[in-house]
Amino acid sequence: MGFSMADFNHDIPDPLYISDIDTYELLYMNDLARELYGVSSDEELSGVTCYEFLQNRSEPCPFCTNHLLSYDKCYVWEFTNPVSGHRHLLNDRLIEWMGRSARLEIGYDLTEFKEEAMRFRNLHQSGEIILECVKDLYRETDTDLATNRMLQRLGRELQADRAFIFSLQDGLFRNTHEWFSQGDASKAKSIQEVDATYFASWYEALERGECVLVENLAEFEELLEPEAYRMLAEQDTRSMVVSPIERDGHVVGFLGLDNPPVELIRDIAPLLYTLCFFYTMVLERIKAEQQLYVLSYHDTLTGLFNRNRYIEDMEALGSSSRSLGVIFLDVNGMKEVNDRSGHAQGDRFLRECAETMRRSLGERAKVYRVGGDEFVAAVSDVGEASFGILVEKLEETFARELPGAAAIGSTWSADSADVGKMLFDADKAMYRDKEQYYRTSHTRPVRISGEDRCRTGWISQPEAIEDSHAE
Repeated sequence: MGFSMADFNHDIPDPLYISDIDTYELLYMNDLARELYGVSSDEELSGVTCYEFLQNRSEPCPFCTNHLLSYDKCYVWEFTNPVSGHRHLLNDRLIEWMGRSARLEIGYDLTEFKEEAMRFRNLHQSGEIILECVKDLYRETDTDLATNRMLQRLGRELQADRAFIFSLQDGLFRNTHEWFSQGDASKAKSIQEVDATYFASWYEALERGECVLVENLAEFEELLEPEAYRMLAEQDTRSMVVSPIERDGHVVGFLGLDNPPVELIRDIAPLLYTLCFFYTMVLERIKAEQQLYVLSYHDTLTGLFNRNRYIEDMEALGSSSRSLGVIFLDVNGMKEVNDRSGHAQGDRFLRECAETMRRSLGERAKVYRVGGDEFVAAVSDVGEASFGILVEKLEETFARELPGAAAIGSTWSADSADVGKMLFDADKAMYRDKEQYYRTSHTRPVRISGEDRCRTGWISQPEAIEDSHAE
């Protein structure tokens, strides 16, 4: 889009100039810029370059920002002009000017309104920091990684010595995450937990949704508990900004910075408060995603891995070549337990069997509930003898603690590539054990077809399974 002098004569309340991006020729200055540089006629601008007229240089400025400019975004920086003596917050961008690519620079004068200009700059910087922190947070699926990345960016961008998060637990503020600048790394973890009563007045402010600002710690000595002041002084805390982290209307912790630049402190508070809002939202999202993950891969009754995870893991094992031991376990007499004592008792019985299986096999085994009363355990990268010991331990534990409760079959192979056949062999061995149980018990066997037995999946030869319960 092209621009003309009429666009800038009245609409822009600050000095501006336009120069050719290639030749540096000064093309235009508005009235405020002319007044600032003492321009009385157009002839004074004719044929001169921006670096000659505005900087009193004989060649392009070494700090020129032309290479950083774009048509859709401003480049913001500060500079004190040697000719006018004024310091400006400069906004530069590319524009089309009467058919030419040109540099547009607008200067917000910081000279007479230093404090207001500083706040303007700080607010602009704060908005950028919040945006980048929120982007970082939403990229992460791990709470610790998200938190550490946020603290690192805050600490570096705001030039603080330390960025930290404390959570409130059982009347104590506990240090859960922190970042230190390179020179202060030796102080890491020096304060691990703080009695909340030491900072009662601060906690009350946080509960009201207010931030705590400490511009000079020495001035707070009489207002703090002696122990609290001592801890902060030993931490070399000279100034501090703290914002509440809230959940369901109550403070659950706080986010803070130690020793940021004094001129930034008052403008950091709203930044932290806004960021804490997004931070809480991200933590809730991550928590919900983790809960969904657990639900999608875990059986809600027993806490074991479920059929979804079983199928994925077996597919992965089938595409590898690792030693593998597989155990099939089927709970005996579930129908009788449910009919005699009710399904609630049946569920308790299943949980007991699942826990016995998990405890016996230990952490090396992945244990799955693949059907109503059917369980599978897989132990990878295990030798045949070691796997045999695990199976014996499982059988002995059930025989001792839950006699007759389970039929067990197992198989081992040095190569898991044919995991389907292994699962079939273990299932068939389990069925032989179940036959023995029904032969020696007074319970009438239930006819189960080979097709029904394949409901666990990953049995490669369903047609070969015999109806071993046929009358």
